[in-house]
Amino acid sequence: MDEYEDIVLLDDFSYALVGCVYEPDGTPIPCYQAIKVWEQLSSEGYSEEEADDFIEQYTAGIKVVWIHPLELRPEFTPDRKPHLRLVH
Repeated sequence: MDEYEDIVLLDDFSYALVGCVYEPDGTPIPCYQAIKVWEQLSSEGYSEEEADDFIEQYTAGIKVVWIHPLELRPEFTPDRKPHLRLVH
């Protein structure tokens, strides 16, 4: 792992790093694409459970954000009427 100022980057997952978010005090927290990490570990022979255990142990005590694929598919039928759709 490399430290750059206040951010801890995970060398083994550098291929999945997509950016960061910031805590209220300005401390950056790295964001990784979970699916890329799972796919890589799967290609190395890890089962899903083994991959989860490896990730949990590897990142213990480190602040990271995992970005997961969106599973929600909003339904939308376009029309010519002006409208506003609120999503919360």
